[in-house]
Amino acid sequence: MKKANLGSKVLMYPFPIVLFGSVVENKPNYSTVGNVGIMALRPATLYVSSHKSHYTNIGVRENKTFSVNFPSTDLVVESDYCGIVTGHKEDKSEVFKTYYGNIKTAPLIIECPVNISCRVIKEFMVGGMEVFIGKIDETYVNEDLVPERGKPDVIKIDPLLYSVDLNYYKIGEKIARAFSIGKEYKKKA
Repeated sequence: MKKANLGSKVLMYPFPIVLFGSVVENKPNYSTVGNVGIMALRPATLYVSSHKSHYTNIGVRENKTFSVNFPSTDLVVESDYCGIVTGHKEDKSEVFKTYYGNIKTAPLIIECPVNISCRVIKEFMVGGMEVFIGKIDETYVNEDLVPERGKPDVIKIDPLLYSVDLNYYKIGEKIARAFSIGKEYKKKA
């Protein structure tokens, strides 16, 4: 199969949209970002990359804490709003109902099915982006989304996804169980 060379592009799509939160001037503020990911499982660590001009970054730098809130697809309008409106000009503290866990400067969104609060352990710049590495302090999941085995149901969480075509998507169907079907590879050959 012939491949098209698109040059130096990051095509790691689709990815989950998150609402990146901090407290700025004593108010919760959220910005919509997609540059978020796992750094390590033990200790539980993640990163968020946000343009240096973003209002949310002010609170992260000041408090050395932040939140990562995963909206479900029913929050697409509010999530998009938090991505196109800056906290420098608009007060976004009333867009969602906010609560706090142990970290009183990491605002968590009640309407989001998954919330994570973090303490910054490292920050640095890449191009115009500030990268915040956070050690996860607490993770909250709506109780009705956690079955007896203790692992949240991703279909019920219904995460909001973003793709290279500038559209939002929802997760599709399960196609196979991870770490099990690979055993069939040699049998097929």
